Amino acid sequence: LVRETSRSAGAFGFFRSLFRRNAAKGQDELADVVLRNALETRVFEIARSTRNAMLHGAPYRHLLLYGPPGTVQMYFDEYVAPLAAPPTATSVKGKADKASVSVLPPVLGASVMTQYGEMTTGMSGREIAKMMLYMQSIVYAQDEVVVTQKLVDRVVKEKVDEHKRKLELKNYNEK
Repeated sequence: LVRETSRSAGAFGFFRSLFRRNAAKGQDELADVVLRNALETRVFEIARSTRNAMLHGAPYRHLLLYGPPGTVQMYFDEYVAPLAAPPTATSVKGKADKASVSVLPPVLGASVMTQYGEMTTGMSGREIAKMMLYMQSIVYAQDEVVVTQKLVDRVVKEKVDEHKRKLELKNYNEK
């Protein structure tokens, strides 16, 4: 996720990070951090999403950490990135072929997709693309990487509500 930038990087930094990673197993990585429940859930979703994307050979979602040195980047580097440790040789699976990736689950038939199309009327192509990236990250954040209708409903409703709030704010600013 984030490269090591301290002076002790290199071979020594590599061995130090291995020791730290092995010593921290079995502990709650966020035990000393006070976060809102929603934010803590999101941090774990990011870590699981990264780990599962590596396991399934999928592309990573974009993650930009910005701020002064020693803030969030160091936290992600030291505590969250080890949650997404590289997979072992026995758990690595081949990349999914194109046909298996594009097949919709049987629960998402044509009528359901038409309903989602009506719900997203008025949204730009960019907003829909962001919605699908968000859905991908949530799917990879689960232990079982499966798209369900409940998950799709949740994501579509969240993004449609976000779009409505954005339009309301735009109309409010134009008055």
